[in-house]
Amino acid sequence: MDNSIIAELIRDIEAIPGCDAMMTTPQTGYANKKSKELIDWLINGYHYDMELLDDLTEAVDKEIIKVSLYHKGEKADELSEKWLRPKWGSGHGIELVCAGTQWMDCIPLGSNKGTAIEKIQTIMKIKPEETMVFGDNINDIHMLARAEYSYAVANARQEVKDAAKYIADTYENDGVLKELKMLLT
Repeated sequence: MDNSIIAELIRDIEAIPGCDAMMTTPQTGYANKKSKELIDWLINGYHYDMELLDDLTEAVDKEIIKVSLYHKGEKADELSEKWLRPKWGSGHGIELVCAGTQWMDCIPLGSNKGTAIEKIQTIMKIKPEETMVFGDNINDIHMLARAEYSYAVANARQEVKDAAKYIADTYENDGVLKELKMLLT
């Protein structure tokens, strides 16, 4: 990401009532020490390697690949539409993508899960017909387009289900695992 805008983006996210920000580099994530619930989720839920800071802008000189908005009340999409998209929705070289009811990711324009899958396919000489992916949220749609075997889980957003070729059972019912077991047996 363009480091010249990251500090301002973080300040804008942190100014939204009930929201916290986090940043990610290829090696680690950064969160504000005050963000207790977010930190607990990142470390104990996602098992992220986190560095906790008094002020997130202390780390804007790092190789930041993503800045995320977190809202514990599951209104990330709604809040970002009101507070972030008017300013950051275009012209800054970033894309705002919903990554869950509590998450809005700010990523470099043109850098998404689809371009990541495409790069892996190119390096490993894997065709889309040999690729299987699973998704549940808006940030997965580009990825689904890169795979012949594109699955949305049953509890995915409707836009994701519409973009996928197949529907797997819900996460709660081990939908991804069921599909992989069927493939391997």
